[in-house]
Amino acid sequence: MQALFPVLYEMLGMISFVPRPLEHGPQNVPDLTLDPGFQIVANDFMDLAQRLGL
Repeated sequence: MQALFPVLYEMLGMISFVPRPLEHGPQNVPDLTLDPGFQIVANDFMDLAQRLGL
């Protein structure tokens, strides 16, 4: 079911990105290149909630 979420969100126009640079530990250097498919780019999850009007 979780694999369907990106498809459903894209159909609804709800593609967002929240960077989590420490997601895989401090030794990891993440690629934070933005995908042009993101409609909302937020600084953190509180920022995302505000942008979504929650």
